[in-house]
Amino acid sequence: MKAGELWMALRERNKCSAVKPIHEARMCFNEIADRMIDEGHLDNRKQLYMLLEDEVDSYIDSPSSYTDILREREADYKLLFDLDPPFIVNTVCPPLSEWPKKSDLEYSPVTVGEIMQGNGCSPGTYTGKARVILDASDPGALEPGEILVTFNTDPAWTPLFLAAGAVVVDLGAVASHASIVSRELGIPCVASATDASKRIPDGATITVDGAEGTVTILELP
Repeated sequence: MKAGELWMALRERNKCSAVKPIHEARMCFNEIADRMIDEGHLDNRKQLYMLLEDEVDSYIDSPSSYTDILREREADYKLLFDLDPPFIVNTVCPPLSEWPKKSDLEYSPVTVGEIMQGNGCSPGTYTGKARVILDASDPGALEPGEILVTFNTDPAWTPLFLAAGAVVVDLGAVASHASIVSRELGIPCVASATDASKRIPDGATITVDGAEGTVTILELP
């Protein structure tokens, strides 16, 4: 138990130590991206991150020569991002051509009274409005006291936990990021609530039981 307490803390600390310098570098690149957008060389910030490491210097010297290249790479990125990767354990990964598209997948919506079962990872019971957030960099809709519902979290999501009354994630277990941070803050958390972020509509009223690992649907928006 003592070893677990020590090394689990160090595991999270290592992640945070890695995120800090990455954030500093990202701020610099975001500033470059904003300037390039103003000059008409980029459509959005994310296009800058389509550059390869050895292309950065030449891009700064001649950004216009990369405009079409970065747009093509962004289009390819979006196609790949829409693929739903399979869960793989000790087996061969199927080719990309066999991966289903997220946009083609259909999920049955939850119904009032339905109880979704997951893993209870931080005790406590909380009732509130579900706020489905899929991008940690765009959490504007999350209001204090609402229930954060998402697919998975990492240290970049930690600030959102400060506002949340409870947390529900599609993936994870007792040692995952969402579970650890929820316990530290004393808010209920249910992990491995399969497809919760896809089935629970934004604004639904739900009850999260972090001890039993259940999410009960009380009211739909």
